[in-house]
Amino acid sequence: MKIGLVTEYFYPNLGGITEHIYHFYLELAKMGHDPVIVTSEAGSAEHIHLKDFNICKVGRCYPVYGNGSIGRLTLGFGVGRRLQEIFESEKFDIIHIHSPFFPTLATVAQRYSNTVTFGTFHTVFKESISLRIFRSMFQKYFDALHGKIAVSQACRKVIDKYFTGGEYRVIPNGVDTDFFRPDAKKIQAFADGKVNIFYLSRLEPRNGLDYLIRAFLQVHREDQNCRLIIGGEGPLRKYYESMIPREVKKDVCFVGRLHDDRPSYFATADIFCFPSTLAAFGITFLEGLAAGRPVLAFSLPAFEAMVQNRQDAMLCGNPSVANLASGLRELVADTALRQKMGINARMMAMRYSWPTVAKEVVQYYEDVLHAFA
Repeated sequence: MKIGLVTEYFYPNLGGITEHIYHFYLELAKMGHDPVIVTSEAGSAEHIHLKDFNICKVGRCYPVYGNGSIGRLTLGFGVGRRLQEIFESEKFDIIHIHSPFFPTLATVAQRYSNTVTFGTFHTVFKESISLRIFRSMFQKYFDALHGKIAVSQACRKVIDKYFTGGEYRVIPNGVDTDFFRPDAKKIQAFADGKVNIFYLSRLEPRNGLDYLIRAFLQVHREDQNCRLIIGGEGPLRKYYESMIPREVKKDVCFVGRLHDDRPSYFATADIFCFPSTLAAFGITFLEGLAAGRPVLAFSLPAFEAMVQNRQDAMLCGNPSVANLASGLRELVADTALRQKMGINARMMAMRYSWPTVAKEVVQYYEDVLHAFA
């Protein structure tokens, strides 16, 4: 099958949807399909291995703030005309739109789609004024999708608040279990016997780094044999750096944007902390599990559906500094618990390997195509 993957999010922009598109493309190609990524121009991605990827560019991508995060918006003259040209020339069997309600690329692509169209919903949010105001318009887009995928039940519940009708498949995100693995090479600069607490995510409000910094400062006052390693970039970096007292700076390391070196940082970590306050699934959460690390997170519905608390990961309750600090104290002090949890985490993550997830999506494609044959 020839499959068009339409997304506002792709390299050089890092994030969960970007990772999803990248790995799903690779699996589709391995399965003998012909995938094409349709996305906007967002700058150079020379450091990413994209030489063999078939990518069609439409308009230009600009950052916008919403839902506690930096989103992406495609703008430019003739976006609709360019999409129409791509769809007519590529003759896709399937057009698969990611985050179908996010303007402009996704909604315009759905308008011009000339074949069976799927949508994957990747996001949870507390409230959307725009969806309430424009519900009737978006309901038409929703009804026009031939196949609908939610990456978790939590994601599906959010969409069901606003829209009615239609069949869903809940198909999770995947993880590259060959790339993220427990035996990756460690970073020697941090191999000094201290308990390494690792954070990796965009430095944005909903990803909870402020909770983690405050919790770490509490734990560090009691036990200085621990270190916080912060991976990721974002608009709030200077603010988060300013939260670190001078006497603690030697044990808090901002290492910036990470990509190919992520497995080494996970392998170096004794604890991976993912304090997101809002998540539909949590690809980075899953990467930590696949790396065989004990993962500490808040008790969000998406995570509760994935893991058994205190067996595969530690879920420490509602978002608060006190809850996170309590979880950190226990994991810093208990080496045996960390080891047990890391082993269980790796075994659990294997269920989300990309070959397994991609086959499930392709089976859904075939089921829908058969129904419309």
